Amino acid sequence: MAWKILMAPRATRQLAAVPEPDRSAIDGQIDRLATELHHLDIKKLRGSGAEWRLRVGDWRVRFQLNNAAGTIEITRVERRDQAYRS
Repeated sequence: MAWKILMAPRATRQLAAVPEPDRSAIDGQIDRLATELHHLDIKKLRGSGAEWRLRVGDWRVRFQLNNAAGTIEITRVERRDQAYRS
């Protein structure tokens, strides 16, 4: 199953602020989410409902899966040291 990738406005802004070498790596991993979801370094986050994270080096991509619609919504793109703060 190929998933449709959606980007929240906040995630789009955060990704645009990432330095170029890292941004390319993150873009590549986000593209792979659509077809290789369970072969990537993803983990369901505890206490956050339906939120998951994708690890890309020092960066974390947070997303939500909607199985019924077949979509993945990217909600945040943050450095690891900022990603898990309230």
